[in-house]
Amino acid sequence: MLVNTQGIESRKFPRKDYNRPVGILFSGFYQKAEAIEISEGGMSFRIDVVLTVDRECVMTFKVPKGKLVCLRAVVKHMKKDRGQLIVGVAFKEVPFSNKRQIRNFIADRS
Repeated sequence: MLVNTQGIESRKFPRKDYNRPVGILFSGFYQKAEAIEISEGGMSFRIDVVLTVDRECVMTFKVPKGKLVCLRAVVKHMKKDRGQLIVGVAFKEVPFSNKRQIRNFIADRS
């Protein structure tokens, strides 16, 4: 997250709602979650288990009109919302082909 000269938070990449199932491999356990938003730089999702901030995980998801994506990510934050945990992750080393799929999904107005 970036902060502009007025002290307002801004994002490095645009986001888009992404209400779809995702898989998370974390500390040797596979969990299913429901994504909330996606960007080229990361994703937020709802999950029922606590993940450790600053730890790595592997995210698996399907980009609409694209292919299955499997990316390493780092847990950046967690918060509780209506009894569920909301987790934000930052992707690590995203291959160009995956960036293009995510970028095309975000740019698509339909």
